[in-house]
Amino acid sequence: MGDLGTYIPIVLALTLAKNLNLGTTLIFTGLYNFVTGALYGVPMPVQPMKSIAAVAISTGSDFGIPEMMVAGIFTGGILLVLGFTGLTQLVYKLIPLSVVRGIQLS
Repeated sequence: MGDLGTYIPIVLALTLAKNLNLGTTLIFTGLYNFVTGALYGVPMPVQPMKSIAAVAISTGSDFGIPEMMVAGIFTGGILLVLGFTGLTQLVYKLIPLSVVRGIQLS
């Protein structure tokens, strides 16, 4: 499973703060990690989802499960468009590798 060290605490916090369905979340996360692992050789964490979770935890009742779902769908859609159009290569060329490594380290 990819990225469980940070994922599990965030999901548990969301479960406690926003009544997230833990079973469904873990099942779909496992399926996603399995599929990306099979396709790419490694399971791929999705970092923007952690940002969405942080916003959901830190805000009051204004940002609930429906808003998290919509944010996740839009994030996935943007990543899908970037991947299919090849724009990820442009992003790769524009962002220095040191910035990427710094984000990974943090």
